[in-house]
Amino acid sequence: MRAPPDAPAAPDEDAVVAAALRYAGKAPARDAQPTKRERQVAGEARALLRAFRANNFAVQDDLLGQVASGVFPAGAILNHACLPNAVVTYRVARQDGGRAPGAAARVVQEFRAVRRIAPGEEICHSYVDLAGFATAGERRDVLRERYGFACDCAACESGFPAREGHLEAGDARKVGIADQLMARAAAEEGLEAEVRLTEAALRAYRAALGPRHAKTVTALDARLSLALIAGDFGGAAALSRELAGVRQELYGGQPHPRAALDLLTLGEILRHVGERDEAREVLARAADMLAVTNGAEHHLTAGARAMLAS
Repeated sequence: MRAPPDAPAAPDEDAVVAAALRYAGKAPARDAQPTKRERQVAGEARALLRAFRANNFAVQDDLLGQVASGVFPAGAILNHACLPNAVVTYRVARQDGGRAPGAAARVVQEFRAVRRIAPGEEICHSYVDLAGFATAGERRDVLRERYGFACDCAACESGFPAREGHLEAGDARKVGIADQLMARAAAEEGLEAEVRLTEAALRAYRAALGPRHAKTVTALDARLSLALIAGDFGGAAALSRELAGVRQELYGGQPHPRAALDLLTLGEILRHVGERDEAREVLARAADMLAVTNGAEHHLTAGARAMLAS
């Protein structure tokens, strides 16, 4: 496992290397000049750290929350594409079949094709979340900073997702106000005030940035969560419809684990509010997408199919 030649240093690289050397007992004495061997060890530690940053994976649970980081040599072979032909998920495998309490477990990394892959076509997955960026330029900057390469995939060359023009001064002011509202909402302890602040921020983001901007999507996701907490399932249904549609667009219309979860959430909300026909249609789409992204035997796929059958 190697870092690319131009892999960037982490902002905290010096501190991490120093801590690792102290832990290993290889750090130079206080105020002493490092020896040749100590400099060599520090250089090796930096190389390992940069290789880890360039090759590690964020291990996610079924709801796509990060629970760990890991290095998977076989997975690290695969290259990046912003609109990939494969997605990655993780499965915890109990080494004794899960029979004994506290049994040792290992994390299995799984790649699945999300569309037909032609003979000879390279298998690629996305190193970043496509829905997390407003423009192709932002995405390329992050890929260059984190992984040390300039992406020239089809999505980047076409400028997907498109963002027309630049922010006017008034729009930039609205975004600044919305950022402040979101910060205040995050610090708010009262649910009613948090809902009010998040709703105001969402309106401002929509007006200044449009519905597909990463900040708008983040605020929309937060507003949906608050609606569910408040028991406002009618409002949650409308918010969930919007979120599922926007995020599916941002993934280029391809199957994606997060888009599948969006559909599953929407289907459950629609069942709760009595919209049975729409719920069945949405849950069928969720089950089909989950079968692609997570596997036909996955418990989320089975859960979606069970709701369809009930």
